[in-house]
Amino acid sequence: MKPAVPLVRHLTLALLCLAPLPASAATSQPDACPLAAPTVVAAIPRTDYQGRAGEPLDVTVTVDPPEVPPGFYITNVVNTLKRPDGPKPRILPGFPETTITCAAPGDYVFRFMVNLVAKSSCGGAKAATLLEREVHLTIR
Repeated sequence: MKPAVPLVRHLTLALLCLAPLPASAATSQPDACPLAAPTVVAAIPRTDYQGRAGEPLDVTVTVDPPEVPPGFYITNVVNTLKRPDGPKPRILPGFPETTITCAAPGDYVFRFMVNLVAKSSCGGAKAATLLEREVHLTIR
């Protein structure tokens, strides 16, 4: 019966090796390929807009310095947080301008997330969030 004890120990060790890492251990590992991001500051000069239903509105994002270094580019992700009932607004995200067209009158709130993106030396892409800001549109 002695051979069963080492077998139980081996099985226990194998199960422990297969167990997922606790969240603190999983997030404490340093990034093998960090984004070596230059200092870039993003801003949205205006966060309150008024417009008319069916007419496009342009929301401008600025960055300082105005030109990002070679190999980097700016992305702008826009999500609708609040809108009246009816058709969804049409959003054409871009940089430096994002065009939003709202078909229905009412109050709208959008979340803008501006990112600095670069191709990673380890493959794929890396991103750093420069700005998250709410933009309010009042459409008549």
